[in-house]
Amino acid sequence: MSERSATSLEGHQEDAAVVEPAHDENHQDVESNLLLATLILMDAPESAYPCCVRHQVRMAAKPPPMPKDHDDTQDLTPSGFVPQGFPEGKVTYRGKNSNVDASWITIGAWPWGDTATWHWDDATERGPLKQAWQILLKKGVNHIDTAQVYGSGESKRICGELVAGMNQNDFVMRTKW
Repeated sequence: MSERSATSLEGHQEDAAVVEPAHDENHQDVESNLLLATLILMDAPESAYPCCVRHQVRMAAKPPPMPKDHDDTQDLTPSGFVPQGFPEGKVTYRGKNSNVDASWITIGAWPWGDTATWHWDDATERGPLKQAWQILLKKGVNHIDTAQVYGSGESKRICGELVAGMNQNDFVMRTKW
């Protein structure tokens, strides 16, 4: 570490201890990370960041895709398990003209049809999903959360298949746009 004079973003001279990064194949990454850490610690506006660092900050905000070998079943409980501790029956959402009764548990449909993030494989997953939906309905779970952007719209198409032929009062479909 060496002592030298550094100029802050506001143009003031400061004495600062500067860590000289090791010179190896990761030298540029180390310098970028040190610069990013310094700017964050100084609470600098994003416009002060060099273009490459602004790109790193934006990219860090996006989650990486799920690995293709991710085991979705590792955290599942046995099929006969029914959670305890939530009220019996349904939750009632009051509406202007009528109320809507939904299950206390909502099924999130983000992964359905999403090949980019969740590596959805229609050939192997749609059949088991339909079977799971029938089991959920028998257990009283009738509430699905979906959106137009999930799977580029494929999630909504799959949801439509799941509820096809059902009375519209027997399920709740929550969506966003």
